[in-house]
Amino acid sequence: MEQSDNLALPYIVSSQDQKHITHNEALNMLDALLHLSVLEKDLTVPPVDPAAGDRHLVGASATGDWTGRDNNVAAWQNGGWVFYLPQAGWRVWVESEQRLLAWDQAQWVSPLDKIQNASFIGINATADVSNRLVLNAGASLFNHDGAGHQIKINKNQSTDTGSVLYQSNWSGRAEMGLAGSDAFQIKVSADGTSWSQVFNADPATGIASLPSGANSSEVTLTDDAFVSLDLKQMSGVIMLWCADETTPDTSGGRFALFYFDASALPAIVAINADAFVTLETGIAPTGTTGLDQYLTIRADSGKFHIENRRGGTHRYRWMLLN
Repeated sequence: MEQSDNLALPYIVSSQDQKHITHNEALNMLDALLHLSVLEKDLTVPPVDPAAGDRHLVGASATGDWTGRDNNVAAWQNGGWVFYLPQAGWRVWVESEQRLLAWDQAQWVSPLDKIQNASFIGINATADVSNRLVLNAGASLFNHDGAGHQIKINKNQSTDTGSVLYQSNWSGRAEMGLAGSDAFQIKVSADGTSWSQVFNADPATGIASLPSGANSSEVTLTDDAFVSLDLKQMSGVIMLWCADETTPDTSGGRFALFYFDASALPAIVAINADAFVTLETGIAPTGTTGLDQYLTIRADSGKFHIENRRGGTHRYRWMLLN
């Protein structure tokens, strides 16, 4: 045997002349291949002025002195190019890309390109048993590879949970998905402990419900003031009432239940209303458009307007029922 099994390092044999040549050849191979690091990969034309010890991964269809040496490690030693044919499992650091590659007997590949069944993956973070995939980043992108793209969350059985949880300082604030059932739900929390269900869609019927109430809000109006509210829809049924708690008003103008249509032909119809409430269409309010001592409600141009002329400041709550 005249060479080693793995790196093919030349042996010094008995009765050999100029043993130093064989010895130095083996040292040059070790110097080139031990802790292998190359300047670049995929070059096809040899550098014009290489420095002693420079190494490269030869690219496909290389030319010049590198012809026929595709994928070889090319090392500039003793004023010439020396080539080393990679063996399975060789690893190399590519300095220009700051990336580690390995030879898979066909090509140089990144070990990260073939991760399968990894127990934990932490990207700029540390993964653990509870969170086996962890990412610390300003943003994440899941892009299509062809046409569309789906993000799938699969649970074991109906009573399990498959959801997306939104947190603030590691405390839950909102959650959406299949939480303990197969109904799609959205819920929110102020403290991560007590939750209010906002939305529920029945998987069998498709019927949606709002367990915590419908679209609603509150406004405060001084005397002879008004507010214009955009409901994002042209028609519906609204319940409106005076929500003063410290100084309840008993003079009237306290509630109204009405249907509105704020399309090109606006309409507003009382279902039930206090005697000191007027419902109108047409002229937009100015604060003193309606009757004095009355609460005036108008609908037009995709909005409904509340005008307070009852005297004093009042808080009004409204709820869109459909």
